[in-house]
Amino acid sequence: MDPNVIRQLPLSRGLNDPHPACLTGFERKRSDMMETEAVAALIRVGMPGAEVRVSGDGRHFEARVVSAEFEGRSLLERHRLVLATVAAEIQSDALHALSIKAYTPAQWEALQG
Repeated sequence: MDPNVIRQLPLSRGLNDPHPACLTGFERKRSDMMETEAVAALIRVGMPGAEVRVSGDGRHFEARVVSAEFEGRSLLERHRLVLATVAAEIQSDALHALSIKAYTPAQWEALQG
């Protein structure tokens, strides 16, 4: 999937909603919120083959990412890999906060018991 197409998805504003310039402060904040599936899709495009689950409230998200790409990497390196997939959204402040739990497949399997 083309990441540029996905970057057009994040806003939750519908087709019949007013232009953001016409909204009040509260309405504008709600319209600028990202959807959890849009965040997950960006991570999946940037990390093909990763298992991704995202929850959140529209500005603050938690991502659980399971990927073989994390093998042999430090926690910081893993987080940087995930953050790179949503860097444009963080820079534009469409995504305000992302908490990351990054596991290798073996680590995830061990946690499942």
